[in-house]
Amino acid sequence: MHVALKAVLAIVGLLCLLLLAQLSWILWVGLQDTRDRAHVALVMGSQVLPNGLPSKRLQARLDRALELYQKKQVAFILVSGGLGKEGHEEGIVMGRYLMRKGVDHDDILVDTEGYDTFQTAANTAKILEKRDLVSVIVVSSYFHILRSQLALSKCGVQPAWGSYSRIFEWRDLYWSLPREMLGYAAYLLKDCPRGPALSVPAVEP
Repeated sequence: MHVALKAVLAIVGLLCLLLLAQLSWILWVGLQDTRDRAHVALVMGSQVLPNGLPSKRLQARLDRALELYQKKQVAFILVSGGLGKEGHEEGIVMGRYLMRKGVDHDDILVDTEGYDTFQTAANTAKILEKRDLVSVIVVSSYFHILRSQLALSKCGVQPAWGSYSRIFEWRDLYWSLPREMLGYAAYLLKDCPRGPALSVPAVEP
């Protein structure tokens, strides 16, 4: 019994070390900003409020992409997000927000079919190929950068650097980070979704 208990404790200890290593890797990658230039800043979608405005988390992502655009670190901004339960197309709301902030209409690319991270990665690959673009800076919350890069890599988008939005919330500790740890492990086993080529909808102010 004593030997069995030691074995269980050893396994539990090993699992804890692996989880700690994974958490450290998510934070290490996510809390760095690339200084490289890229063709596109890819803004990952998040909640749109019932009134049609971006949530604080989504606005922080858009503002970070806007900074990259204003510094001429990217030439285009690709916004990706599908129809949310609030009844708004995330991609369209994101595009309008950027236009109001002064981003040229022609420099905004919109994906309204990005219903999850992997689908966004697949759609991004198609949009980039269609426009003869290659490099990407992923703009998202710090905890989401690593999984986004994994999905993009599996869909053939390389290089894909990262730049995190400047927002930190308490729910990151008990919800977002544990969810990302499980999500990253699941994405390791997934292949890039396949589907028809995408058309990029126009965004009107």
